[in-house]
Amino acid sequence: MVRRAVRRLRVTALALVCALTLAACAPLFPGEAEGPFDGDWLLVQAGWGEAQFTVAGAGITLVSDGESASGFSGCRQYAYAMTGEAEDFGFGDPLEPGPTADPYEDMLPCNGSLERIESRYLSVLLAAERAEVRGDELLLTAGNSYLFFKAFPPFPGPQLMGKQWVLNGYGDTWQDRWTTDVIGSPTLRFLSRDRFVGTLGCGGIAGTYRILGTEVFVTSLHRYGADGCLSAFSEQDQLLAQFLDGFRVIVVGDEHLVLAHRRLQLMYRALPAE
Repeated sequence: MVRRAVRRLRVTALALVCALTLAACAPLFPGEAEGPFDGDWLLVQAGWGEAQFTVAGAGITLVSDGESASGFSGCRQYAYAMTGEAEDFGFGDPLEPGPTADPYEDMLPCNGSLERIESRYLSVLLAAERAEVRGDELLLTAGNSYLFFKAFPPFPGPQLMGKQWVLNGYGDTWQDRWTTDVIGSPTLRFLSRDRFVGTLGCGGIAGTYRILGTEVFVTSLHRYGADGCLSAFSEQDQLLAQFLDGFRVIVVGDEHLVLAHRRLQLMYRALPAE
């Protein structure tokens, strides 16, 4: 029953991120420099010539601020300078993705299919001739190929505060590897707009964070142990501590929380109020 419930939660979360229209999210941020498609976007569909290629679960993203375009392309981070204006844009020199680009490189193996998807994605992206923004949707076209994106939802701060969340499961959306055999009861609590605490299978964490667009960046993270910790906790705790160093937050209903980074997801449920 628990496994079926988590599977339903996983499907719900993926549907929310990869398919639903996110009506509450505006793709152009007021007050910011507005380029051809400013915002944070997730690739949900793509056409390569006359055929489509599967992208769901690959975690391909595009972040644009009018001056640069960056994101995760399926295997690695990318970043390019942008040139021209909104109606006549292009891509210039490649840029360094930045220091927070790849904290989970060893945990996300890049197989042949992902490499092919990444190659196709970048070739269409860099050849894009037209951008259309309609509400929370973005369509980039290059000849008879296209990339279709949905906007990421904003950070749901008010829905997180005052609740304690307990880990239900975690996994990789692309490899379809999931576990509900969580060791212990790791928890997470957002105390304010810039501070959070949590427990691991063994010990705990405390940290501060800031929000940039839809991304949560941890500005400090302290992990502390506990006497008599068992070695069985170590692999899971290492994963959780690394994962919580930067993530996106999706709230599903009132009781479920998904933390997402690329293809990885942590799934939490809210504990009843005491």
